[in-house]
Amino acid sequence: MPESQPRDETDSDAVDQVRQFLMALANRDAKSASAELSAAATYHVPGSSPVAGTFSGRRDIVTYFRRIFDFASGSEALKWVDWMVGTDLVSALVETHLQSGLSEFEGRLLFVFSRDPLGGIAAIRLFLEDQARFDRFFAQRVG
Repeated sequence: MPESQPRDETDSDAVDQVRQFLMALANRDAKSASAELSAAATYHVPGSSPVAGTFSGRRDIVTYFRRIFDFASGSEALKWVDWMVGTDLVSALVETHLQSGLSEFEGRLLFVFSRDPLGGIAAIRLFLEDQARFDRFFAQRVG
């Protein structure tokens, strides 16, 4: 849950919050990941694959990431390439490798996080280096 008082808006606070969210997801800690999101948070994934769309609310966003991790069956490898921090936005450039069965996806992802005035993560947008490759990988049914 977001705090009732605004958080410190320093760069390190914003980056720390995003890192806490991402680490909680990587550790499959839905409760901690949810705590970093505002109640009305949204996550947008571009494309035409079964995983594309806009997901709203803590539960839908955390469930989305859980589905992706389950689909990749623990094969996910993420390398944080760079962070960019602005007044209201934090972006993270990631190199990733995912595998499901004989299919693989390797590429760069750019996550852009915006924060609400109380400091919770209000929106996450995903930008892809190669949309077609991403869509082909996720064209398989994701449970």
